[in-house]
Amino acid sequence: MTRRRIEHTTILGRLIWSAVAYGAIGEERTDMRCGLLLVAMLVVGLTIPQPTRGQNSGTLDAVFMLVSVKYTGDTFHGHYQSVAIGTAFFISDDGTAITNSHVVYLAQHNPDSYRLVAVVGKELFSVQTICASRVSVDPDQPAAEASKLTRDVALVKVVPFNLPTTDAWGYKEGAKFVTLAEVHRGPLPRFQVLTVGDRPQVGDKVRIVGYGFQSILIHAHQWTADGTVTSLGRLTDGTPAFLIESTLRPQKGNSGSPVLNEDDHVVGLWTWTLVSHADLSLAQANPAFEHPCGM
Repeated sequence: MTRRRIEHTTILGRLIWSAVAYGAIGEERTDMRCGLLLVAMLVVGLTIPQPTRGQNSGTLDAVFMLVSVKYTGDTFHGHYQSVAIGTAFFISDDGTAITNSHVVYLAQHNPDSYRLVAVVGKELFSVQTICASRVSVDPDQPAAEASKLTRDVALVKVVPFNLPTTDAWGYKEGAKFVTLAEVHRGPLPRFQVLTVGDRPQVGDKVRIVGYGFQSILIHAHQWTADGTVTSLGRLTDGTPAFLIESTLRPQKGNSGSPVLNEDDHVVGLWTWTLVSHADLSLAQANPAFEHPCGM
């Protein structure tokens, strides 16, 4: 049997949705209604383990890339082509992880055409969506009011790779195929996990860890940025959220990234960026994903 590869492309523009919010993020008790233009970067019968509170191990190894791939039927390009990326992080060593609901939107709403693939280190796995909050706006639409933004959380699970006729993921460099990851063979490993911390407070130093693109690169890479919590607020459904002023502008693919405190404990889920303020971004506070399937 001829094995095929997933060819990665960077056609992400259509997967970006913008929103306008009204008012300002004030104290945690207030509604978040800020007059800023928000853009969410989109590049997703079980016993559900809850995020653990305890020893944190392998912070960077616990964060991985989620790739939405589309079935093309094009045997020359390996039947599947990547169309968007996001970030997720493990909360259980059995492969259970947290990401944004809009990251898994394509695969959840059109499973015949789209699938989710996890790139963990240099290995490929398939991904199942256990549950996902219903996003208040359609990520495929070009614009939506940020006053409608609500909880945007999904619980997913890494499983053995199950895309047929595929054994690698990468990109073409001239006539050469550059392999970024290969299909994991054998039983699932035990994965590194992150620990959930306390709620963030104004003035806390934080770090965002995720996967994203830079203009000089044609493939995603692990990305980190230091920041400070500048204000607290709530989304329109009451989900606690907070603003981060960071040293680097978040990138396409960062949706679903964990926001870590100085102990490397998760205090938030990075979800939106403010296009009118390059150094500001918006995260959901950890209560939003402590019980992700109880939404």
